[in-house]
Amino acid sequence: MFGSLLRTETGRLAQLVICAEIIQASERDDIHARLRPYAEGLVTELLAPQ
Repeated sequence: MFGSLLRTETGRLAQLVICAEIIQASERDDIHARLRPYAEGLVTELLAPQ
């Protein structure tokens, strides 16, 4: 449903912002710590050359 929006430049930027928030919060609580590896993986995908 939102796939086409998330593939835009703005959508990729939004995903990077959320990943950054998850990574920062992972230092403070267990839920975000468990999400951190997925966020880091997504960052790698998002920053890979298109």
